[in-house]
Amino acid sequence: MGKKKLLTFLLFLLLLPLESWGKLLITPSGTKEYYFPGEKVEMGLKLLSSKPMDYNFSVSRGVEVNISHPSPYIYDLNLSFYASKKSPEILIHGPTLLKTIKLSKYIHLKPVPKPYPKNFTGVVADKVEVLSVAATPYDQNTTILSFNLKSEGGTIAPFRLGLGEENFTLLSPTEGQFYTIIPRSIKKVEFYYFSPNNGESFEKVEVPLNLKLEQVTTQTDIRPENNLLDEPVNVALMVVSAIGILAVLVYQRWWLLIFPLLSLGYFAYLNLPYRDKVLVAGAQVRILPTPQSTVFYTTHEAMEVKVLRKYKDYTKIYFQNRVGWVKNDQLR
Repeated sequence: MGKKKLLTFLLFLLLLPLESWGKLLITPSGTKEYYFPGEKVEMGLKLLSSKPMDYNFSVSRGVEVNISHPSPYIYDLNLSFYASKKSPEILIHGPTLLKTIKLSKYIHLKPVPKPYPKNFTGVVADKVEVLSVAATPYDQNTTILSFNLKSEGGTIAPFRLGLGEENFTLLSPTEGQFYTIIPRSIKKVEFYYFSPNNGESFEKVEVPLNLKLEQVTTQTDIRPENNLLDEPVNVALMVVSAIGILAVLVYQRWWLLIFPLLSLGYFAYLNLPYRDKVLVAGAQVRILPTPQSTVFYTTHEAMEVKVLRKYKDYTKIYFQNRVGWVKNDQLR
């Protein structure tokens, strides 16, 4: 008997019991004994049937699948996803079949062991890299820190530091951008992630804060400090005020004070902090006063905010215990 005929005969013997059951034989492969939440799972599924199959497959969000169909009776699925309590699924649909496969039945989920170290971020991965670190004075008492994150063997999505005001933007399951505003007294930030394949240990990452006065983040080269002389209208008002006061001193005409007083009043109105204004719906609130800076909030409806200061085309606002920058024309 030839090799091809022998393989066909063995396949027939394997699939013969399925004829009476009328079911698919689904066999997993490549799984570990257990996985931690967020850990990357790579596994295979082999589908066997006693009848020729012609199926389509749909997978849950976050599941990557590579499908091969080596024979009419076999499907091979290579799957990649991140372990979680919410089970990812595969939907098999064809002319005579509609079946949902819950992938959680093939893997065992194990919680990250306690106690957690201080500043545990919740990330489970083989490796976490910190890239493009930048820190700059935000005001007299605080520093703004920003950096990018990249993980291997697990998703970076759970990343949290809990240092206060912070924002994490997930760019992909393994990449993200983080920023936080912290007290100036902090010179180094430390955090931990859990490595399942490195002795199941908590790994420490240190981020030194080397303050830079000319660079805020990799997205901008402008300090967020307020400089009233950056606004041309402010310069003009101060010049008018100075000329008016000089004229009063020279000509001893007190009515000339009306011009510097009006100029100084308008100057105070433009730069008075903590004024209430209305931020329009759809406004984008940015970390820093530049168009390249990260948008961390978008208004869904008009809302009242407090104006803190201005910087060229942007206004610094306070809302919902947050601080951010918006375009001047987005305030009413």
